[in-house]
Amino acid sequence: MSADAEGVYQIFQKFTKGNGNLDYVDARGACDVFKELGYFISESDMFSLLGDLSYSMRENDDAISTRSAMSYHSEKIDYFKFLQLFQIFKTQKENEGSEEDLVDAFIALGGNKNKSGYINISQINDLCLKFGLSFDIISIAKEANITVEDGKLDYFQFKSIMSNEE
Repeated sequence: MSADAEGVYQIFQKFTKGNGNLDYVDARGACDVFKELGYFISESDMFSLLGDLSYSMRENDDAISTRSAMSYHSEKIDYFKFLQLFQIFKTQKENEGSEEDLVDAFIALGGNKNKSGYINISQINDLCLKFGLSFDIISIAKEANITVEDGKLDYFQFKSIMSNEE
């Protein structure tokens, strides 16, 4: 479910504690707001998000542990912090979707669901030609410093090529 900013704020307000402009939710309340917005998140995942947020806010410091995030951040989550958590959550979900798509493609080309096995580069090239795409997987692999043995790629090599990761 997608909601505009006013709708998100109204839902947030339903679960707040405090008085007027100092409204906040705790971790459980934040989970409830997520649920109302159509997203399930456990409290432990919420604490992980709080740790991610704390880490991103303190780039030059060491990342704090989830336990520290629980004790330091779980008491009061204001609306601004909630929006930051929600953005991190949505970004992580989008990345999971991309990962699922890559796994599906790997399976379709002959790999295994658990990311084991290999796929043949010739199959990738044939598929690309079938869809009118003209690029050389071997060249892309070389540019990404990926060694291709026997014309086959494992999942992580495939992912690196498809994601342009090194």
